[in-house]
This record gives sequence, structure tokens and C-alpha cells, in this order.
Amino acid sequence: MTRILYDDVLKAKLPDLSGPIELCDENGNILALVEPVREPDETHFSREPQISREELLWRQANPGKLYTTAEVLAYLESL
Repeated sequence: MTRILYDDVLKAKLPDLSGPIELCDENGNILALVEPVREPDETHFSREPQISREELLWRQANPGKLYTTAEVLAYLESL
């Protein structure tokens, strides 16, 4: 793993480390996504999806249920 010192030069370029940072090349292509280290109780940047109790119950009742693309499109068209 490469370590980079967060010195005064880098602080001038990245003064706010409160959220994710995209590192890009000269053409704007994203090279890396850097997320600040959070305390264990901070969840507002969690990558885990928030799943409702109803969704969890449905998943328990329908284990392994997968939908084809055609089924998803048919459902969306019915809305």
C-alpha cells in the first residue's frame, strides 16, 4: 500500500476531507475514489444499503428469487 503524507501542500489542494474525493487525470477520467476514515458510529457515508424490515421479510420469504430482464421491463411498463 502506498502512503501519502497529508502535508501543507496537500492540505491546500484538499482542504475538506469530510466526504469522498475523486482523483482524476488531466482528461477528467476518474483514477480512484478516496473516502475519509470515519468513526465506527458514523453511518452517513456507509456504503451499505439501508434495507427496510419489509424488504428483509420479503427476502426471507423469497430466497434466491431472481428476475429476468424481460420480467423487470414488463413490471416497469405496468406502472
